[in-house]
Amino acid sequence: MAFAHFARGLILRVQLRREEAEQSFRKANELDPDNIATLRSLVACLGEQGKDREALVFARQANEVDPVDAGAWGNLAMCLIQCRQREEARKAIDFAIGLDPQHPTNRYIRDNFEKYFT
Repeated sequence: MAFAHFARGLILRVQLRREEAEQSFRKANELDPDNIATLRSLVACLGEQGKDREALVFARQANEVDPVDAGAWGNLAMCLIQCRQREEARKAIDFAIGLDPQHPTNRYIRDNFEKYFT
């Protein structure tokens, strides 16, 4: 059942029905809390809604589940940026780049890091 809720969340998110997508991702996470894809999607969905503090909780959980997932570290960095936690955000994005120097999203975050705080 977790996958069904996850898939529903993906479809709803594409349709820009973010609140409904969030509920589907939350249900998928409740049923399968160690699924990195669900956690990453939930973080993104919450971030799109401006729920940065809530997203941060799940971003940290994603890093606990898979500590070498460069995308999850990039998500954490963005959550920290949105929460104005500059020093920890810098450490997170640097770690993400160390894991995968070619990751396009993480490179963008790192290359534009200072702009986020102006």
